[in-house]
Amino acid sequence: MSLAISKSSYFLVALSSDGKYGISGSYEGKLQGNGIYYTNNSGETWEQSNIITGSFFSIALSSNGKIGIAGSASNNGIYFTNDSGITWKKSNITGGDFRSIILSSNGKIGIAGSYIYSNSNKGIYYTNNYGETWTQSNEKYGSFRSLALTSDGIKGIAGSYIDGLGNGNGIYYTKNSGETWIRSNLISGNKIIGNFDTLSLSETNGIAASRTNSTLYYTSNSGETWTESKSKLDGVSIFSVYLSSNGINGIAGSNSNKGIYFTNDSGKTWTESNIKTDSFFTIALSSNGKIGIAGSNLDNGIWITNDSGSTWVQTNVISGGFDSIALSSDGKIGIAGSYSEGKQNNGIYTTNNSGKNWRISKKYEK
Repeated sequence: MSLAISKSSYFLVALSSDGKYGISGSYEGKLQGNGIYYTNNSGETWEQSNIITGSFFSIALSSNGKIGIAGSASNNGIYFTNDSGITWKKSNITGGDFRSIILSSNGKIGIAGSYIYSNSNKGIYYTNNYGETWTQSNEKYGSFRSLALTSDGIKGIAGSYIDGLGNGNGIYYTKNSGETWIRSNLISGNKIIGNFDTLSLSETNGIAASRTNSTLYYTSNSGETWTESKSKLDGVSIFSVYLSSNGINGIAGSNSNKGIYFTNDSGKTWTESNIKTDSFFTIALSSNGKIGIAGSNLDNGIWITNDSGSTWVQTNVISGGFDSIALSSDGKIGIAGSYSEGKQNNGIYTTNNSGKNWRISKKYEK
C-alpha cells in the first residue's frame, strides 16, 4: 500500500525499548493531517491505524510497545491504544490540543500538557489507567511544550512555554504521578525564568533549556531545584536536549545554526561538538549514552555519534529536514520522521545498524 501523504506534512515517531514496535502521528496543520500509523517490524513497513484523519502534536509509547497515547493538534483531545497502535480510542478528554505527552515505562501513568491556543482543557492532565481516563491536575492554565517522567512514572517535570501574555512560567515538578505540581526555584528576582521548549529526566538528574535567556540548567533532585550550567551559551538558542538513562551523558541541539553540544557530567558543563553549524530540532541517545542520532532542521539530513556526542558523522541521508527521532534502548534500531516543506523525500526513515545507514520505510507519494 502506498500512503498518500501531503508534501507539507511531518511525522512524529515513538519506539518501544526493543525497537520492534513504533507509532507515528502526522501533522499537517491544525485541521488536516493523515492520522496515526504503526509498525511491528522496526519501521520496515507501516500501516495506517483506524485513525485516518487529524493532526497530532505529540505521541508516546510504553517500553514494551503495547500502550500508546496521542495528543491532538486538531482540538480532538487525547487518544489511547492498548494493541501497539493498531486501534485507537478517544479518552474522556475529547477536546483541546496537547503539545506534549509522555508515559511511564509500563504505560500505566501518563502526563499531558496543553497548548496555549487550545480551545479547551488547558493546563496539565494525568492518567493512571493507561490513558483511558484523564484528570486535570492543580495546574489548570499554562501551556506546556515539554514533559519528562521517571521510568516508574512517580516523579516528573514540566516546562512551561508561554502564558496568555507571552511569558514563560518556568519549570514545575511532581512527586505523585502528575496529580499535583509545584513550581521550581527558577526565579530571578521577582521574574520567573520561562520558556522551556525542551527538557529531559533520568531517575534523579535532569537537564532543561530556556529559550528566554539561551541558558541550559541541570537538576540532581528530580526537578525541585535547578542550577545554571557553567557553560553559558551566549546567543545560542537550544531547541532539543536528551539525557541518557544513566543520567550522566547528554546532548543538546541548537535552534540558531550553532550545532550540537554535549555533557558528560549530568549537565553541569557543556562542550561544543565538532558540529558547529546547523540546527537540530530532534536528538536521541541510547540508554548507556554512547550512541546518538540527530536530525537536521536545515535540510542536512541525519547525523550520528558513537562517543556520547563529542564527534558526529553525517549518514547516507544527506538532505531533508527532521522533526522527530526515536531510538531503541541499545541504540541499534532507530526511526526518523521527516518533513518536506514541498520536497520529495518526506516520510519515515529507519535504521538497524545504530544509524550508520538509513532507508525510507515506504515510498510516500502525493
